[in-house]
Amino acid sequence: MERKLGNNPSLTVRHEIPTAAAPDAFLRIAVLDRVPEIVVEQPAGNVIAPAGGTIDFGQRLIGDPVEARAITLRNTGQADLAGITASITEGGEEFALLSAPPQFISPGRTESFWIGFSPQWGGLRKGTLVITSNDDNESTYEISLRGIVGGTVDILDFEEDGWRYFVTPIGLGDSEIAAGDPPHEEYGSENWKHPDFDDSGWPAGRAMLGYGRITSRTINTTIGFGGIISNRYPTSYFRKEIQIEGADSVSQLLLQLIRDDGAIVYLNGHEIGRSNVPAGNLSYDDLAQANIGASEGDIVFLDYIPPPGLVREGTNILAVEVHQNSRGSEDLGIDLRLQAISFAEDQ
Repeated sequence: MERKLGNNPSLTVRHEIPTAAAPDAFLRIAVLDRVPEIVVEQPAGNVIAPAGGTIDFGQRLIGDPVEARAITLRNTGQADLAGITASITEGGEEFALLSAPPQFISPGRTESFWIGFSPQWGGLRKGTLVITSNDDNESTYEISLRGIVGGTVDILDFEEDGWRYFVTPIGLGDSEIAAGDPPHEEYGSENWKHPDFDDSGWPAGRAMLGYGRITSRTINTTIGFGGIISNRYPTSYFRKEIQIEGADSVSQLLLQLIRDDGAIVYLNGHEIGRSNVPAGNLSYDDLAQANIGASEGDIVFLDYIPPPGLVREGTNILAVEVHQNSRGSEDLGIDLRLQAISFAEDQ
């Protein structure tokens, strides 16, 4: 016969009944292993301690709302889990406790508390979550925290030198002749948008490029328009070599475009944005949309999520076609700034 002794769950009395085979009865007091046992899960059901693991907050941007994670504590032992504490070290400025851990957990039960990640700097951010309890054989768990924070990387600024430009009375092909999946059948290194196109014969200059007067802007390089004021070339072409490091970490491109009157922008032959021109295929003779008037010098903000492989490590080529809104337009202008959102760990 066996029963617990008083209210102590760790003490059990075993009374052996005498038999013919074992005539001597005796009393045995056994101390059983009734202790708490803490298991940490994130998310619930996924054991990260004591198995070992990391809480990964993924990719975030500076200024994003706090990203929260629930930490589940499970008591797999046979006594109350108590004396529970949680703290964050090595990253406490960005990782924080959003709620306190439970004071105790009964055997077989789970309770949760919350931690959060609020990024302040770019790159790989790290922290450590420390959990203690009355689980004597595993009194302290140290769990790694991590998150990669995207930062803005400057690639090309306004008024930079080294732009190539080309003016022509016949055009260099339609806008649909470009890279894609699949690329247009006529697209190749002979096309002006292609990164391997030879533009060494094109004149070069500093942005802003164009002619006439652009509100609140300075034209640093004047280009031709055909010489006939009432019949100017409707489309002009521009290329700029740029350098990008950490191409694999680029998740988004940010363009600030100044155009008069309308423009289509390409990166390595792939269209990444257009402004003040109709949708669909445009030919050399197609015009921009209505005159933008006093806002011609304003910055237009565009963003683009590049497909895998579009952004190259090292040299990349921006190409821009600028369309006038009429052949009699008195001015033309183009300049742009390009930035990237990068999730590189070593920003």
